[in-house]
Amino acid sequence: MRNQWFERQTALSEPVTAGETTITPQAGAWAVRLPFGGFVWNRPAGARVERPGQSERIPVVDVTRTAVFALTAFEDVPFCQDGEDGLI
Repeated sequence: MRNQWFERQTALSEPVTAGETTITPQAGAWAVRLPFGGFVWNRPAGARVERPGQSERIPVVDVTRTAVFALTAFEDVPFCQDGEDGLI
C-alpha cells in the first residue's frame, strides 16, 4: 500500500555519451503531502557511468545538506561559558 503522506522517488536524467562512456545523472526526491499543502525536497543522488564491460554508480555528496545539518546541530551550543547566556 502506498503511503499517502510521504513519498521517495529516484529519477534518471537523459544519458550523456562521450566516446564509449555513457553517464546518466540521478536525482532523489522526498515529498511530504499534508491536508493543507506539502513540500518536495530534491537533491543530487549520483551518476551511473557505463563503459564497455563495466558499469558503476558514483554517489554525489550533497555538501549543502551536510552544512545545513551541521549548522542546525550546533546552533544552540554556547561557545563561551563566561556569561550567563554563554556569550562573552
